Amino acid sequence: MHVTFNLKASFIPPFITINAPAETPELQHLATNISQLTNSQLIAGISPRGTRELVPVNQIIRIHTDAKHVVMETKATSYTLTQRIYQLKQLLPSESTSSNNSCPATYFCNFRVAN
Repeated sequence: MHVTFNLKASFIPPFITINAPAETPELQHLATNISQLTNSQLIAGISPRGTRELVPVNQIIRIHTDAKHVVMETKATSYTLTQRIYQLKQLLPSESTSSNNSCPATYFCNFRVAN
């Protein structure tokens, strides 16, 4: 794949164009991934090292309470959050906050995106 940058002040907001002979499932998947990465909502959390980090919503596996703390889990690590569960439920996409048989009612699970 060849990547070219065409930079002009008139390109506001930035956009991506994919040039190909046909729209394939692979290109559709690429476009979806690019869209998710560039339009991703971020949640701030405190890492185990004590640093404040921004985590894209699409990397969150689940959010739950633990000993009066709100914990956000990703595949890489867990973060402590300052927001309350009800505040996070308003921030997260509706498909991420629904419970299912694998997700207890006190958790918000995002199995569709993060698995």
